[in-house]
Amino acid sequence: MQMILESAQADAPITTTMNRMRRLLKTVRPATDAEALRMLRAAFPQTSLGERIAALARHTEALTQVS
Repeated sequence: MQMILESAQADAPITTTMNRMRRLLKTVRPATDAEALRMLRAAFPQTSLGERIAALARHTEALTQVS
């Protein structure tokens, strides 16, 4: 997990940051959306709430497509 967090850069393009956020969610598997958003805020403080919600939504969408 530390490697994922260290790879986040404030100046990274949103698509790269979005992929990193989704990878973190996939790795850690938070139990609730609230926990996921707190974790994303701590790991990616440079991102907006909207960006974190978008990453969570895309992660959730990917999970439902697999099922």
